[in-house]
Amino acid sequence: MTSDADAEPAVRILNEIRSHFTTEEITELFKSSFIDHMQTRLLSKDSILPLSVRDMEEAVKSLQEQPLVFERYFGAPQSLPLGDRGKLIEAEAKSRKQIQEHRRVLERIRARLREFLGRTEQDLIGGRTLSDVFERNRIYVAEKMRNLAPKAYEEFSSACQRLSDGGLPALSQAATACRRALKSLADSLVEPKAAPVLCQDGKIRDLGDDKYINRLWFYLYERVGASTSGSLLLATLIDMGNRIDALYSLASKGVHASISRDQVESCIVGFYSIAGDILRITDGNVLGDDLPSAQ
Repeated sequence: MTSDADAEPAVRILNEIRSHFTTEEITELFKSSFIDHMQTRLLSKDSILPLSVRDMEEAVKSLQEQPLVFERYFGAPQSLPLGDRGKLIEAEAKSRKQIQEHRRVLERIRARLREFLGRTEQDLIGGRTLSDVFERNRIYVAEKMRNLAPKAYEEFSSACQRLSDGGLPALSQAATACRRALKSLADSLVEPKAAPVLCQDGKIRDLGDDKYINRLWFYLYERVGASTSGSLLLATLIDMGNRIDALYSLASKGVHASISRDQVESCIVGFYSIAGDILRITDGNVLGDDLPSAQ
């Protein structure tokens, strides 16, 4: 059981985390936490210790003081009649057992807390590292795109804003803005061509206005060629373009319910990654030892 003093922060924490989870997720989280809570306080197969940590600590203190209290009121155990002395010995044995049970549960709780703090510290360190990496790339993309492709920057900023707004219509608008941003980036690097173009890989491609992925592919291939790192980047670009086009197609048809927040977030994260690589190549920064420098 939880005391009133412990319940107040528990309710506050619940209210803080509730908005970050769906109903199904919060239900599963409560279920998992409840099971962990019960297992930690298990005394036997059919018995648990239904006390808060504070109540357990107070109970241990009270049980430890019982012999002294008894002796203060009734005298030393040796002075008691034999029958009363036997009852006292039984009571002391029962108290020692309860103290041991309380301490075992408290130690389980401490162990669980140490494990939780250890995992949390690892998550924070790992999360901070990933956050720093993403933030550096985000700043680089924002600064370079603002100068090189201001329209793409505006469109992408709009996509991020729509995502933060939430709701199905906003997600649809975010997907559309993300596609426009990638197209605007392509427009700034390779102007649309009226006629198909023979690319360096020997294939003829349509580099028209709506073929923005082809134009970005054309731009990158001329700079990174068919190297290992270049091939990975080109494959990533094509996959990214296909996902954005799929979301854009749903948005254009008004099928908002088919667009999830996870899909839009994935596209925005992917945009940061692919845009960062493209802009670094534009700057002349090589994406691997096997890539030739920009021509």
